[in-house]
Order: sequence, then structure tokens, then C-alpha cells
Amino acid sequence: MNDNDTRIRTLESTVAKIPAGSAGAQFISSFDFEEATTSLTTADASNNGNTLTVNNVGSAIIAQGHSRNGLLLDGISGYAYNAAPKLALREELTVSAWVFRTAAGGASQTIIAHEGQFSLGIINNSVQLAVQTETGPVSAYVGTGTVPLNSWTHVMGSYDGVGIRIFVNGMLTSYTPYSNGIIKTVAANVPLRIGNRSTQPADSEFLTARVDEVRISPTAEGRGMFPRFTRVQGYAGDDADNGLLAGRALTVVKRADSTGLRIVWSDNFRVQIINNACRWEVLFNGTSCTNPGSLVFDKYEGATTSNRHDPSTFVGTCVGLAAGNIAITTRVGPTPAYSGADCYTGWKSQLFSIEAEEVQ
Repeated sequence: MNDNDTRIRTLESTVAKIPAGSAGAQFISSFDFEEATTSLTTADASNNGNTLTVNNVGSAIIAQGHSRNGLLLDGISGYAYNAAPKLALREELTVSAWVFRTAAGGASQTIIAHEGQFSLGIINNSVQLAVQTETGPVSAYVGTGTVPLNSWTHVMGSYDGVGIRIFVNGMLTSYTPYSNGIIKTVAANVPLRIGNRSTQPADSEFLTARVDEVRISPTAEGRGMFPRFTRVQGYAGDDADNGLLAGRALTVVKRADSTGLRIVWSDNFRVQIINNACRWEVLFNGTSCTNPGSLVFDKYEGATTSNRHDPSTFVGTCVGLAAGNIAITTRVGPTPAYSGADCYTGWKSQLFSIEAEEVQ
């Protein structure tokens, strides 16, 4: 079992809130396609018994699954379905599968869908999830996460009533705010489909891939993943008037492109020389924040030379930063239109602290 497999098993186990009995009992549908390659049905390992019928044109159970057997879909007419599934979805959901794309196929391809409720698909090579709610807008695919050709990739989408998360190989690739509440209830005769979205040509969205280990859960994966929190603290002072501040720096591993980094900086700040000002700034990978703008703190010294080292706390959030390692540094310099100030950061043995928190 490789690192991806281990991470994904952990993710799937956190989704489960129902004690597991038989394999897959923690899900409301669970398909492993372990039947004989001549079979035209595949069992649901959950307690709901949503057995799938395999279309005998363009799809088949084959030996080349992710784990033993899997389902082959030709991208033209292949799919599997249950005509009247039992899916108790109301407040939350998670849908996931292992996918081995065998060709590029169409721009919109459905992995699994219950029309009018949800659809997990590959849209322009990225995994995305659409969710329809009782009061929300017409559902539309959202999310990012590349799904390559010719390799097994685990894809997962979740909805918790306020947002949609996408995971690829166990890593969060996007978070989209989606505060639309309760999942829509649909008629009992709306089919559950794997490999396409409907029988109508305009909405078919056929998938060109092999799939395995398809899961549907009534709970949302990803709750509690945020915030990601990092801190640096110490007792050093810095008398720099212009430039980077030594020691007041940290690195955070940002999980998703769509989140923000909230910075809380508590320190002592001094400006000396009458009618002058200093500016302190937080930088991200060496550059100023662009959305909503530079994260800066200015302090002005009026008609005194009191030499006060005032304790202050600066708070700001920068959004639009790409996922990955973000080096957070700090600098001091003159406030625009002011020059010649004597700046100082910190004071004697007083604690400074800089905290970075990934927020949705």
C-alpha cells in the first residue's frame, strides 16, 4: 500500500460516523465491482442494497481494477445504474472513487451522479462536484484538481451545507463557499448512475475510464481541516529603520488555492523623531499582498520625542495565494511621504508573536 492509499483509507475512515458492520456498511452506497467479468450486476456493500446494473454495451467488469476487479467505461455508451436507489442524503454528502482515465474523452464526464441531487465529474481534466439544494441556485460544477491520464487517481468531493471541498489523492485541492443548506430530495425513480449523467444525448457526459471503489456517504469529509495554524515567537528586538526584520518570519504549507492566510502580529513598535512615521508590512514569498492589498501597519510620532515602545496587534487576511509553501516575512521602512524616522521593533524582553492561519 503506497502513501496515497494510506492517506485515502484514513480519509474514508473519517467520513464514517455509522459503526461498520459488513464491508462498506458505513456508507449509503459502496461499489467494489468484484463480481465475475461476465456479470451484468454489481453489489452494493452498504446496508441499502443499491445493486447496479451494468450496461452490456460499452461497459464491463474487468480484472484491471484498482483493487482486483473494476468497471470499464468506454466513454461512448458505457455506464452502470440503479433505477430506484435508497440514498438518505439531507445535510451533508461525500462521494469518491478511484479513476483510471484511459483517454481524454469529452470536456464534461460524469463519475457518479444522482440527477437533481449531486454529480461528481471530470470537467476539463479537473475533478468537480455539483450539488442541488432545496433553496439554492441551479447546481453547477465547482472545484479544481487535475485528474491525469493512464494512472489511478483517487477523487473525492464533499458538501457540508456551507461549502464544497475537492480532494485528489487525499489532498485538498479546492474549497468553494456554497452556503445553500439542505440537499434537495428527489423522486424515488431517479436513477443513480456511474459513468454518465443521463440517457439524454445532450446531458450524457460519458466517462472514458476504469473506475473502482465508488463510495457515497451522508457525512462531509473535510470538517475540521481548517484552520491550518503556524506561529513564530521570541524576545528579540530589531533597530532596523528600513528592511527585513530578522527572526520575525515563518513558513506555512497552504492547502488550497481558494483559502486565505490570516495574519496576527503582536509586537512592540516605536517611532522616534518629531512628525515622522514608520511602516511595518507582512510579505508573502517576498512580495506584498495583492488581494485585498498590502498588509501594513503605520505608526506616527507627533510633536514629542517620548521614545515609547507601544504594544500593538496587527490583523489582516491575504487571499489569492496559491497552495503550497508560503514564506511569510516582515519588514519595516518609512511611511510614504515621511522619511528620516528612527524605527524600532520589539522592546527588551517582551514577547513578540506572529501567527498565520489558513481560513476559508
